[in-house]
Amino acid sequence: MSRRRPPAGAPAREPRRTTASGGPLPSARREVLADLLAILGVWLVFAFALGRGSLVTAYDVFRDMSYAQAILDGHLWQDPSIPGLRAWYPPGNPLGFAGLSVLTRIPPVDLYATSLYWLGWINPVVCYLLVRSAWGRATALVSLVVVPLGSFWWLTHAAIPMASVQGVALGLLALLAWTTDRDRGLRHAALTGVLLALAIWHHPICGALALGSILVHGGVAALLPVERGGPVLSRFGLAKQAVLAGAAGLLLAAPLLLRQLGLFRTNAAPHHWFAPELHDPRFAFHLHAPLIVPLGLLGLWLAARRWRDEPASPRSSR
Repeated sequence: MSRRRPPAGAPAREPRRTTASGGPLPSARREVLADLLAILGVWLVFAFALGRGSLVTAYDVFRDMSYAQAILDGHLWQDPSIPGLRAWYPPGNPLGFAGLSVLTRIPPVDLYATSLYWLGWINPVVCYLLVRSAWGRATALVSLVVVPLGSFWWLTHAAIPMASVQGVALGLLALLAWTTDRDRGLRHAALTGVLLALAIWHHPICGALALGSILVHGGVAALLPVERGGPVLSRFGLAKQAVLAGAAGLLLAAPLLLRQLGLFRTNAAPHHWFAPELHDPRFAFHLHAPLIVPLGLLGLWLAARRWRDEPASPRSSR
């Protein structure tokens, strides 16, 4: 039997693009899964080509290893290197590896030294998901090439299994939660805040950058002019959501932040330390990849223009 044709003059139906539950089409899910498997495969090729299957460590990793072992020995807040002093580094990353060591019975040293192969893929995977959710598949795939080639720091540090590298994934997850269905209210703000707190407990800079991005996003939304016919309160609602998410993250991270700020300092030298590469303008201005800065500015302009031209969400006008 052939399908019934709509009466003459009746508007044609739009093809159904979502499932009954409102989720993406199975084909879109398969596309995402295929991309993730490809990213994982490329990462494993890169990791084994670099590490050749051997142990991979670097400077900060030795500190994290010793802290994880100290946690296993029952010294959560004590410096693992100097007996009698309080730990000066956040325990999130070593605590995670210590817990994994308990579950697998593998020493923290071995877990850290092999994490390039079984955990290093997390940053490109989360980066892909975040960029895809905001700007689409093509931009997400291109970003995985642009980030390492456009940043000399990432080009030389992406494979190092230290907290400041691994913690980026938590910050990106917080941004992914923030950019996905921002109009869900308190529950959504709480979820974003929890992820922000986890990132701060893991590494304060990773959490601070995500928190700052969310607050800037909400602040810019409050300053943008309202389009004719658009909901006047929607832009202030987004700013309120950003404040709630940031407040939740800071509240959950307060025990760590207050402890770190109140830490007695026996050596002031680290407070005057500045990364040597940042003294070189060629590094700071990405002169090894001269197109990155203008392309980044162009991307910001296109993102702002697209955001301004998008119609307001029905839920945001409530």
